[in-house]
Amino acid sequence: PPEKSVLATCIRRRRALGYLETYRELARRYPQVNYSTLTTREPENLDSALPNYLGKRYLQQYFLSGALEEDAGIKLNPENWHVYLCGNPAMIGAPQRTPSGPAPPSPGGMVHALKQRGFPTGQSDEPSRVHFEKYWKQHRHNLSIQVLIRKPAAPTRRLSSRAARGPASRRLQT
Repeated sequence: PPEKSVLATCIRRRRALGYLETYRELARRYPQVNYSTLTTREPENLDSALPNYLGKRYLQQYFLSGALEEDAGIKLNPENWHVYLCGNPAMIGAPQRTPSGPAPPSPGGMVHALKQRGFPTGQSDEPSRVHFEKYWKQHRHNLSIQVLIRKPAAPTRRLSSRAARGPASRRLQT
């Protein structure tokens, strides 16, 4: 079966969703692509009197509640899925460097949520399944947060320690 890709975007207002039609077309053409959008500042997020009221929807809650998996028709398994995070540092929630070592931000972001679900985050000797950007420039008028979850076609491989010493001894380990 083809690889499955799940793209979840959280934005304040729908009008700021960049490439919305392009992503929808990809999801329509390719059944292995799932595209979900969440908003936090639309009427259905703020006005509980509306019949379609949802409340504010953040990626961390969407992921931890199981709704992302349900909507995408998948079961995320830390052994065979990778997660790519892009956006606001508070949503990513990468551990902050402190004199006593890495400390998660408060409240926890996606890194903390993924760690709760067993995803290796690269803070130990095991290879990370969670990848994120470390650069951020905030544009208040176009704030977008994205999560891409991708299941690789083959097991992740890494270079042996011998491979790091030179090209003549390059071998892959599973």
